[in-house]
Amino acid sequence: AIERFAAETSTPVWIDRRVDSQKMLTLDSTGRPVAAILDEVAAALGLGAGVIDSIVYVGPAQSASLAPELAKQWRRGAPSAWRQRTALEWPRLTESRRLAEEIASSAGYRIENVEAIPHDLWPAGVLPPLAIGDQLTLLSLGFDLRWSVADRASKTIRLEPLPNHPRREPPGLTPLVAGLATAPPGEARYTLRVVHQPLGAVLKQIATQLDLDLDTAIDADELNQLSSFEVRQVTLKELLAAAGEASELEIHATDTAIVVRPRQ
Repeated sequence: AIERFAAETSTPVWIDRRVDSQKMLTLDSTGRPVAAILDEVAAALGLGAGVIDSIVYVGPAQSASLAPELAKQWRRGAPSAWRQRTALEWPRLTESRRLAEEIASSAGYRIENVEAIPHDLWPAGVLPPLAIGDQLTLLSLGFDLRWSVADRASKTIRLEPLPNHPRREPPGLTPLVAGLATAPPGEARYTLRVVHQPLGAVLKQIATQLDLDLDTAIDADELNQLSSFEVRQVTLKELLAAAGEASELEIHATDTAIVVRPRQ
């Protein structure tokens, strides 16, 4: 049901391997924002939802809360090869270890302890273009692992158990656009707090909430950079200006779209 809903709404979703696909679910998506529906689905199944780049992660609540943080961690010190954006597709009965090795190899690296990933066979899957480092982060997260560069000279990475964290609930997707009014754009006032979230996901949710298109003409890395800003009781123009200031982009709304362009 989640996969079908994601396909119908053009929302890229990664479902953690630990999610029980046989659980029963009643889903009514009529006239509601995508984020709110996915948050409700996650809560109903005892799961969490988070965002890595433009991908919505659905999995155990603790893992969902860690996902954005893990994406930031690898970006702090990993070579640029890991920032390359590539699509990822694998056939039915792909072994998870082999898929991890293929991901690492696409960045020119090898995994020195791939045996840390237990034997597991996966159904067929596909991901849209995504940073190679995020691909491996999503895969590793399903085994309570994270990756780091072990040695740049020999181009090796190492898989490590996730550190123990106090149990915490994921913020969910709805807070990305918490407080958005439902009045017409010209009349509405908006309160929004965004903390280290991918700009593209934030803008997509705002556009969906207002029934607008998202018109972008910038590099995907710029669109999905992590941004932080906060506004209270502002117009849509002021909200988008704050988003643009935080990301050093030009962002404005027309009657039909939210438009994102490089800053002149």
